[in-house]
Amino acid sequence: MLKDYYRTLEVHREASGEVIEKAYKALTMKHHPDKHPENGPEATARMTEIIEAYGVLSDPEKRRRYNMTRPPDMADAVREASRIAKEKDLGKVLWSTGLFGVAKVLKEEVKRRS
Repeated sequence: MLKDYYRTLEVHREASGEVIEKAYKALTMKHHPDKHPENGPEATARMTEIIEAYGVLSDPEKRRRYNMTRPPDMADAVREASRIAKEKDLGKVLWSTGLFGVAKVLKEEVKRRS
């Protein structure tokens, strides 16, 4: 299963590079093994995850590739459906054809983009 680097850094998928960097710095300060010697291996493992996530999300090309392979979460799906709804004016489709019509339009849009 693909790691969720956004969750690791506790940032939103649309976060800017600046937000990602701030989150990275805050998390490294919070979870650094030197600050938590009692947690030894766990703190080291957490730092490794944080560093790995930052390495991908801070590099625009690596982040782009990661986003292409990462399965969308529910928030991503809702945002995409909302965007498509605005483009296709699904309110009118829903009003005239009901939910079946909306599902049909969304299905056609997904097929077109694949």
